[in-house]
Amino acid sequence: MTGPIDTDEFCCASLDLSQTKWVCAFSAPLSRSPSVQSFAGGSTEQLVGWLAKQRQRSEVFLGRPLKIVLCYESGYDGFWLARLLRLGWRRHPMRAAR
Repeated sequence: MTGPIDTDEFCCASLDLSQTKWVCAFSAPLSRSPSVQSFAGGSTEQLVGWLAKQRQRSEVFLGRPLKIVLCYESGYDGFWLARLLRLGWRRHPMRAAR
């Protein structure tokens, strides 16, 4: 078991995945509200590029390196997306509520 996580070093991103549309919300430390962007379902290059841009902007604003924590439902696209996003981010697939 690990100790507490210093959340000041993390940006949080959340994905809503469907076959036709992905919606991503991104929040950096000290931000008042998340940035939200929609992508066509399966647009991994656009998603990764947007997340990298958001992180870079946040790092410049805060003057320090940041990591991204990404959570999403482990449904239709979630399983292969987890394999694709092995970029050093912590991945937290979420189970759908029943």
